[in-house]
Amino acid sequence: MPVGLTVEESQTNVAYLKDEDLTAIAPEVLGLKGYAFTEKQLIAYLKALQQRFTDETRLVRATLTLADGTTQPISVVSHSFRYSLGATGGGNATASASAGGTDLGFESDVTKGTYTIYESIPDDVAAKASDVVTENENKVLRDAPPVLEFGPEQRITYYVKGDVPLERLAAARTLLLKRPSASDMDAVTGNATFSVMGVDWRLSLLLTLALVALVFILRRIDLVRHLRYLLYAESRKQPLHGLETIISDGFVHAEAGDLERAMMRYKEAKLVYERLPVLAQNEAYKDLLRLKGALDSAYFSKLTHRIHDAIDDGRFEDAVDDFARLEGTYDLLAPEEQEQLIIIVNELASQLGLTKEEVKSSASGTGGAS
Repeated sequence: MPVGLTVEESQTNVAYLKDEDLTAIAPEVLGLKGYAFTEKQLIAYLKALQQRFTDETRLVRATLTLADGTTQPISVVSHSFRYSLGATGGGNATASASAGGTDLGFESDVTKGTYTIYESIPDDVAAKASDVVTENENKVLRDAPPVLEFGPEQRITYYVKGDVPLERLAAARTLLLKRPSASDMDAVTGNATFSVMGVDWRLSLLLTLALVALVFILRRIDLVRHLRYLLYAESRKQPLHGLETIISDGFVHAEAGDLERAMMRYKEAKLVYERLPVLAQNEAYKDLLRLKGALDSAYFSKLTHRIHDAIDDGRFEDAVDDFARLEGTYDLLAPEEQEQLIIIVNELASQLGLTKEEVKSSASGTGGAS
């Protein structure tokens, strides 16, 4: 029985599959899943599907200490997923990768098993499926080298015994899959009959005229925004997915304490955000705001350490300057976070022999990581 764990090396990144990755894995997926596509059609289908989720992957080399004093090296892969799936009825359903979340908010097709996670593991990581240890329910699609299929959980974690280099752990391929519907098949294979929104071609001319008339009616009754929303909901949302990837990367760097790189991702995300359509901006705004909050929290923590170091080194003026920045940053934090951190603020003020009011006079405009 394990009694301790020591992390030897870890790495976190936002994983995404390139076109060459999809080309390489398409024959395997075709053989194991039996989709009625050609390889070229399947690659196009997979590429569109991968726009619907973001995969934040953590790779860890660790050593387990057992009760008898012996040790066992293990190699861990942990995926945290953020989904952006078109919900039934044209809406959008997202599930964040927050730890402990249970309400995924997925469309009904997800709960029926339409969406799955496909994990293809290289043979130099695990020789067979039984070498992969996980608590997540899964189906073995191939024993050697292992290919596992999971449900659309927010987090999937597995490990293998042995010390596997991180670059080999990163060679595992993770795909979002969806059981193709009839409309999916038609869209990919090009077998759809000439129609407009499923109406036979003989009625298409009349329908086109009706749609033109409908546009004028919608304008007159001020429902154009609703029509634009429906059109937007049917789009592939590649720009929005790209923004989600940048934001996720920013969270990774903030959690790792790399404030400079996290700040670069935040600025990059703001530039992408400003170029999005208004409806896409509305969808992305909360995530961008959460990243800004994470940066402010990380900056607050960094300032706290700097102040302690300055006090220990006798650099009183530097400590006071950083405390002013700390106060400004504190004011930007969420109320619930302020309640938890007010003790730290008061304790540092006491160590500096200053009242909060004395420092606030010099704190204007100095807070925040932006």
